[in-house]
Amino acid sequence: GLGAVEEEVSAEVIIEGLIRPLRARADAIVTDPSGVKTGIEFKWMFGKGGKDLITYGAKPSWVMQSQLTMHAFGLKNWSVVAIDFPSMYRAQFDLAYDPVMVSAMIGRMKLLEKALDQKIVPMRDFDKDKDWMCKYAFKAKKGESEESRKWTYCPYYNKCWEGA
Repeated sequence: GLGAVEEEVSAEVIIEGLIRPLRARADAIVTDPSGVKTGIEFKWMFGKGGKDLITYGAKPSWVMQSQLTMHAFGLKNWSVVAIDFPSMYRAQFDLAYDPVMVSAMIGRMKLLEKALDQKIVPMRDFDKDKDWMCKYAFKAKKGESEESRKWTYCPYYNKCWEGA
């Protein structure tokens, strides 16, 4: 049986070397009868998500978010439960805390914070043709070329990829 269940839990952690705190949220934290805690995050997908979940598994952004959230809460176990609408296909991805991945992400956060504070474009560390955020997060108009598209979330997109 289940032990305790906490819902909609938030945390804020100060990380040495970062000015801004790491803020995290879990949909639930479940404690089993032996005292082991597992965080749970629900992800809702719309459309072809069921097929994508079967083909590709957990999105890399989900894994990274989960790792940072486990770090913030001090957890070693995490489950991402993805549900696709309208098919209601459900997939569960169980993750273990990865201190090497978390250390690399915190290092990257420190570089980003420094660049933002200095008002410079941070060094990119991904491939725009492979990284989902650069590949799909555009608001393009019909007939617009990739070069002329405006980055939806980042005002530095065109400068970041200048000369690449």
